Amino acid sequence: MNVQYVAYAGLLVLCLTIAGVTLVLYYTQNFSESLSFKQQLRLANVVFEAYDQNNYDTSYNCRYNEFNEYVCDSQGNGTIRVLQYAGASIGTLALSNEGVFTQIYEPPRLLGCIEFISIDASNGLRFPREFSLEYRRGGPALDTTSYNVYGYNGNDMPFEIQPGKNIDYDIIAHYRPYSIPLADFTKTNLKRIVIYRTFEGEENPLADDYGYDSFRRNPTCEYAEQNNLEPLATIAIA
Repeated sequence: MNVQYVAYAGLLVLCLTIAGVTLVLYYTQNFSESLSFKQQLRLANVVFEAYDQNNYDTSYNCRYNEFNEYVCDSQGNGTIRVLQYAGASIGTLALSNEGVFTQIYEPPRLLGCIEFISIDASNGLRFPREFSLEYRRGGPALDTTSYNVYGYNGNDMPFEIQPGKNIDYDIIAHYRPYSIPLADFTKTNLKRIVIYRTFEGEENPLADDYGYDSFRRNPTCEYAEQNNLEPLATIAIA
C-alpha cells in the first residue's frame, strides 16, 4: 500500500512539474507585440457619412476636399447635414510568434480621444470626444455597415497566433458623434487625436509589468487628462 501511495505521489509531482515547465515555456516564449500609429491624419483620407438633420433615413458619403469643405455624393436640399460617422486607418498592430506554442493573445483595449479647439457646435451641442478602435486584417478598406470593434466599449476577442507566424492588423478608428453639423467638423476646429491604452490585455504573471495599474472600466478622455495619463500616441490633423 505504501508503494502505491509513493507511486501516486511521484506521478502527481511529475504532472505538476510538466505543467509548471510548460507554463514557464509558454510565458517566456519569443512573442512580440508592436503598436505603431501615423504621425498625422489627413481629413481627405477619412471616410465620412452624413444625413439630413430633418430626415434620419437619408445617408450621404462625403469627403473633405482641399478647400476645407465637404463634398457629398448628393446635393443638399438646404437642410443642415449632420455628421453620422467618420472612420480611418490610423495605425498597425504587428504580432510575431517565434515560440513553440500557439499564443493566445488578447488585443490591447484602446481609448481614442479627439481634441477640439471648440467643443461646442453651432447648434449649441457639445462634440463627443471618444471614439472606438478596431483591429482588422486584410488592408485598411473601411466597411461602415458591419465590423467588430475591439475598443474600450467593444467585445474583446483573443487572437490565436500560431508558431512561426508574423501577422499585421490595421487599427481602424470609428467615430459616431450624431447630432453634430458636418460643417463644424473641420480642420480648423481639430487639434489632434490622442490614443490611450486602457488595458494591457492578457496579464502575464512572469512579466515585469504584471499588475499594471490602468483605468479599465468606462474610461473617458476627461478621466485620462485629469489623471495625467501618458498617451500611447498623438496624431496631428492635416
